[in-house]
Amino acid sequence: MATRASATADHADVPRARSAEATAAALLDAAVARFARDGYEATSVRDIAADAGVNPALIYRYFGSKEKLFVEAVTHERNPASIINGPVDELADRSVSWFRSRPTGFAGESPLVLMVQCAGREGVAELLREQLRASISTLAEKLEGPDAEIRAALLLSLNIGMGMITSIADVRILADAPPERLQAYLADAFAPLIADPETATDT
Repeated sequence: MATRASATADHADVPRARSAEATAAALLDAAVARFARDGYEATSVRDIAADAGVNPALIYRYFGSKEKLFVEAVTHERNPASIINGPVDELADRSVSWFRSRPTGFAGESPLVLMVQCAGREGVAELLREQLRASISTLAEKLEGPDAEIRAALLLSLNIGMGMITSIADVRILADAPPERLQAYLADAFAPLIADPETATDT
Protein backbone atom coordinates (compact mmCIF):
# COMPACT_ATOMS: atom_id res chain seq x y z
CA MET A 1 0.00 0.00 0.00
CA ALA A 2 1.34 3.43 -0.94
CA THR A 3 1.99 5.71 1.96
CA ARG A 4 0.65 9.25 2.12
CA ALA A 5 4.18 10.60 1.57
CA SER A 6 4.78 8.43 -1.51
CA ALA A 7 1.40 9.36 -2.93
CA THR A 8 2.24 13.02 -2.47
CA ALA A 9 5.59 12.51 -4.17
CA ASP A 10 3.95 10.71 -7.10
CA HIS A 11 1.46 13.56 -7.46
CA ALA A 12 4.28 16.09 -7.48
CA ASP A 13 5.83 14.31 -10.48
CA VAL A 14 2.72 14.97 -12.59
CA PRO A 15 3.08 18.28 -14.54
CA ARG A 16 0.48 20.84 -13.57
CA ALA A 17 -2.03 21.58 -16.29
CA ARG A 18 -1.56 24.88 -18.08
CA SER A 19 -3.98 27.64 -17.30
CA ALA A 20 -6.26 28.76 -20.11
CA GLU A 21 -4.27 31.99 -20.42
CA ALA A 22 -0.96 30.15 -20.65
CA THR A 23 -2.32 27.71 -23.22
CA ALA A 24 -3.69 30.51 -25.40
CA ALA A 25 -0.36 32.33 -25.16
CA ALA A 26 1.56 29.18 -26.12
CA LEU A 27 -0.69 28.66 -29.14
CA LEU A 28 -0.27 32.27 -30.20
CA ASP A 29 3.53 32.06 -29.95
CA ALA A 30 3.54 28.81 -31.93
CA ALA A 31 1.26 30.35 -34.57
CA VAL A 32 3.47 33.41 -34.98
CA ALA A 33 6.54 31.22 -35.48
CA ARG A 34 4.80 28.86 -37.93
CA PHE A 35 3.11 31.54 -40.03
CA ALA A 36 6.34 33.55 -40.21
CA ARG A 37 8.36 30.53 -41.28
CA ASP A 38 5.95 28.56 -43.48
CA GLY A 39 3.23 31.04 -44.49
CA TYR A 40 -0.51 30.73 -44.09
CA GLU A 41 -1.30 28.01 -46.62
CA ALA A 42 1.48 25.63 -45.57
CA THR A 43 0.63 25.91 -41.88
CA SER A 44 -1.98 23.59 -40.43
CA VAL A 45 -3.86 23.72 -37.17
CA ARG A 46 -2.22 20.44 -36.21
CA ASP A 47 1.25 21.91 -36.82
CA ILE A 48 0.56 24.82 -34.48
CA ALA A 49 -0.98 22.62 -31.80
CA ALA A 50 1.93 20.18 -31.98
CA ASP A 51 4.44 23.01 -31.60
CA ALA A 52 2.54 24.24 -28.55
CA GLY A 53 2.18 20.71 -27.15
CA VAL A 54 -1.61 20.79 -26.94
CA ASN A 55 -4.67 19.25 -28.55
CA PRO A 56 -5.67 20.92 -31.86
CA ALA A 57 -9.21 21.33 -30.53
CA LEU A 58 -7.92 24.01 -28.17
CA ILE A 59 -7.22 26.31 -31.11
CA TYR A 60 -10.94 26.39 -31.87
CA ARG A 61 -11.77 26.83 -28.18
CA TYR A 62 -9.51 29.84 -27.68
CA PHE A 63 -9.44 31.43 -31.13
CA GLY A 64 -12.42 30.06 -33.05
CA SER A 65 -10.69 29.24 -36.34
CA LYS A 66 -7.36 29.18 -38.14
CA GLU A 67 -8.27 32.47 -39.82
CA LYS A 68 -8.92 34.21 -36.50
CA LEU A 69 -5.71 32.80 -35.04
CA PHE A 70 -3.79 34.09 -38.06
CA VAL A 71 -5.19 37.61 -37.71
CA GLU A 72 -4.41 37.59 -34.00
CA ALA A 73 -0.89 36.33 -34.70
CA VAL A 74 -0.02 39.02 -37.26
CA THR A 75 -1.63 41.91 -35.38
CA HIS A 76 -1.19 41.24 -31.66
CA GLU A 77 2.12 43.16 -31.57
CA ARG A 78 1.12 45.58 -34.33
CA ASN A 79 -2.49 46.29 -33.48
CA PRO A 80 -3.64 49.78 -34.50
CA ALA A 81 -5.28 49.99 -31.07
CA SER A 82 -1.84 50.72 -29.64
CA ILE A 83 -1.83 53.94 -31.69
CA ILE A 84 -5.37 54.95 -30.78
CA ASN A 85 -5.28 54.36 -27.04
CA GLY A 86 -4.30 57.56 -25.30
CA PRO A 87 -4.67 61.32 -25.78
CA VAL A 88 -5.03 62.43 -29.39
CA ASP A 89 -2.43 65.15 -28.90
CA GLU A 90 0.14 62.39 -28.33
CA LEU A 91 -0.87 60.47 -31.45
CA ALA A 92 2.32 61.34 -33.34
CA ASP A 93 4.49 59.98 -30.51
CA ARG A 94 2.59 56.70 -30.42
CA SER A 95 2.63 56.46 -34.21
CA VAL A 96 6.41 56.68 -34.34
CA SER A 97 6.75 54.09 -31.56
CA TRP A 98 4.34 51.77 -33.40
CA PHE A 99 6.17 52.24 -36.71
CA ARG A 100 9.62 51.62 -35.25
CA SER A 101 8.65 48.57 -33.19
CA ARG A 102 9.62 45.21 -34.66
CA PRO A 103 7.60 42.13 -33.63
CA THR A 104 9.93 39.60 -32.01
CA GLY A 105 8.19 36.53 -33.41
CA PHE A 106 8.69 37.61 -37.01
CA ALA A 107 12.49 37.73 -36.89
CA GLY A 108 12.42 41.50 -36.54
CA GLU A 109 10.40 42.04 -39.72
CA SER A 110 6.96 43.52 -40.04
CA PRO A 111 4.09 41.02 -40.45
CA LEU A 112 2.53 43.44 -42.96
CA VAL A 113 4.08 41.40 -45.77
CA LEU A 114 2.30 38.26 -44.61
CA MET A 115 -0.93 40.20 -44.10
CA VAL A 116 -0.85 41.50 -47.68
CA GLN A 117 -0.13 38.04 -49.06
CA CYS A 118 -3.17 36.63 -47.27
CA ALA A 119 -5.49 39.63 -47.58
CA GLY A 120 -7.45 37.97 -50.38
CA ARG A 121 -7.92 34.74 -48.47
CA GLU A 122 -11.59 34.07 -47.71
CA GLY A 123 -12.25 34.75 -44.03
CA VAL A 124 -8.95 36.52 -43.38
CA ALA A 125 -9.79 39.62 -45.44
CA GLU A 126 -13.08 40.22 -43.64
CA LEU A 127 -11.48 39.81 -40.23
CA LEU A 128 -8.79 42.34 -41.12
CA ARG A 129 -11.44 44.74 -42.42
CA GLU A 130 -13.45 44.37 -39.22
CA GLN A 131 -10.41 45.14 -37.10
CA LEU A 132 -9.55 48.20 -39.18
CA ARG A 133 -13.14 49.47 -39.15
CA ALA A 134 -13.23 49.09 -35.37
CA SER A 135 -9.97 51.05 -35.05
CA ILE A 136 -11.30 53.84 -37.26
CA SER A 137 -14.54 54.03 -35.26
CA THR A 138 -12.67 54.13 -31.95
CA LEU A 139 -10.38 56.92 -33.13
CA ALA A 140 -13.31 58.84 -34.65
CA GLU A 141 -14.99 58.92 -31.24
CA LYS A 142 -11.99 60.86 -29.91
CA LEU A 143 -12.22 63.54 -32.61
CA GLU A 144 -14.51 66.55 -32.29
CA GLY A 145 -16.33 68.11 -35.19
CA PRO A 146 -17.70 66.87 -38.54
CA ASP A 147 -16.29 64.11 -40.72
CA ALA A 148 -14.65 62.44 -37.72
CA GLU A 149 -14.68 59.03 -39.39
CA ILE A 150 -13.05 60.37 -42.56
CA ARG A 151 -10.39 62.16 -40.55
CA ALA A 152 -9.76 59.06 -38.43
CA ALA A 153 -9.35 56.93 -41.54
CA LEU A 154 -6.84 59.42 -42.95
CA LEU A 155 -4.85 59.40 -39.70
CA LEU A 156 -4.62 55.61 -39.67
CA SER A 157 -3.84 55.57 -43.40
CA LEU A 158 -0.75 57.66 -42.74
CA ASN A 159 0.42 55.13 -40.15
CA ILE A 160 -0.29 52.09 -42.29
CA GLY A 161 1.26 53.77 -45.32
CA MET A 162 4.51 54.27 -43.43
CA GLY A 163 4.64 50.56 -42.73
CA MET A 164 3.75 49.64 -46.31
CA ILE A 165 6.47 51.81 -47.81
CA THR A 166 9.06 50.32 -45.49
CA SER A 167 7.97 46.67 -45.37
CA ILE A 168 6.34 46.04 -48.74
CA ALA A 169 8.30 48.38 -51.01
CA ASP A 170 11.48 48.03 -48.92
CA VAL A 171 12.16 51.76 -49.08
CA ARG A 172 14.13 52.54 -45.91
CA ILE A 173 13.94 56.34 -45.89
CA LEU A 174 11.44 56.52 -43.03
CA ALA A 175 12.96 53.60 -41.14
CA ASP A 176 16.37 55.28 -41.20
CA ALA A 177 15.07 58.75 -40.31
CA PRO A 178 15.68 60.10 -36.79
CA PRO A 179 12.55 59.36 -34.72
CA GLU A 180 12.32 62.95 -33.45
CA ARG A 181 12.14 64.19 -37.05
CA LEU A 182 9.40 61.69 -37.87
CA GLN A 183 7.48 62.77 -34.79
CA ALA A 184 7.74 66.45 -35.69
CA TYR A 185 6.56 65.97 -39.27
CA LEU A 186 3.75 63.64 -38.23
CA ALA A 187 2.57 66.06 -35.57
CA ASP A 188 2.30 68.77 -38.24
CA ALA A 189 0.52 66.40 -40.65
CA PHE A 190 -1.88 65.15 -37.97
CA ALA A 191 -2.77 68.56 -36.52
CA PRO A 192 -5.39 69.65 -39.11
CA LEU A 193 -7.00 66.20 -39.02
CA ILE A 194 -7.19 66.15 -35.21
CA ALA A 195 -8.50 69.72 -34.85
CA ASP A 196 -12.22 70.42 -35.10
CA PRO A 197 -12.66 71.84 -38.64
CA GLU A 198 -15.48 74.10 -37.43
CA THR A 199 -13.36 75.82 -34.79
CA ALA A 200 -9.94 75.73 -36.45
CA THR A 201 -8.81 79.17 -37.58
CA ASP A 202 -7.29 79.84 -40.97
CA THR A 203 -3.60 80.64 -40.94
